[in-house]
Amino acid sequence: PLARRRADERGIDLSKVQGTGRQGRINVFDVLKTNKPTEDANPVPSFQEASLLINSTTGFPLGYDDVPNEIIVTSAHRRATAEHMHRSRQTSAHMYTEVEVDMSNAARSRDLINSPRLAAGLPKISYLPLIAKAAIAILADFPEINSTFQNERSIQWGEVNLGVAVDTETGLVVPVIRNTGRMSLETIADSIREVADRARRRRLLPDDLRAGTFTISNPGSVGAVAGPAIINQPQVAILGVPVIVKRPWVVTTADGLEAIAIRPIMKLALTYDHRAVDGAHATRYVVRVKELIESWEARDYLSH
Repeated sequence: PLARRRADERGIDLSKVQGTGRQGRINVFDVLKTNKPTEDANPVPSFQEASLLINSTTGFPLGYDDVPNEIIVTSAHRRATAEHMHRSRQTSAHMYTEVEVDMSNAARSRDLINSPRLAAGLPKISYLPLIAKAAIAILADFPEINSTFQNERSIQWGEVNLGVAVDTETGLVVPVIRNTGRMSLETIADSIREVADRARRRRLLPDDLRAGTFTISNPGSVGAVAGPAIINQPQVAILGVPVIVKRPWVVTTADGLEAIAIRPIMKLALTYDHRAVDGAHATRYVVRVKELIESWEARDYLSH
């Protein structure tokens, strides 16, 4: 389309242009080289135009031929991931909503839960299962977010099959934990740890990667302070869990006054498909998740 537009601007007959792109396609550079440009036309492509052009001999972007380089062949896993992410952006109307969560209460609850676990020689529970537990619990009141949108209909799933994005040496994978709505906090924590370990050891089975209905991404594990993510098709939402950062925070004291305190804060991000979910509804969901995380005590995590 860009080459056609430039040809129209210059009055160039494309049938007389020799294409040098892949399979003989005509690119903008071919158009700009054809005929003598008029006095008020600029034969040099703009920076944006040039960035789209490819040298037909080397396959490099135009202007990069003298830059030292190393060719890395794209792995099958990376190609599949790229295709899936690109298809998701083309399919869903991506929108984002974020809330800031005071994790003080969750931190205290986590310490109380982990104390007997460590004494018994069990691994510590991270923040991720606590957040997942809250996100799953609130989905019961927001079935549109645990669904698949197909234009003429929406399929609201009867269970929450949680996808957990896992960073591995070969790339991102999203194993699925089935029917998490029926699981305790500790079962969710053990399940996340188990599938993540198998993913990193490349021991996942095809059945581990199917039928997800809602996904959590954890960029906080590598230090990200914000977590908007691409929706994992055919779902309509993904929750991004960034790092928890200590920040000055306005709190209400016991005598009802406002004061500044240092609190652990997390910016919880929901990416949702605006075709299936309205912005206000998506925001209500993530606000409810925030409220639950901030109010739950250790006994509540363990008793649900």
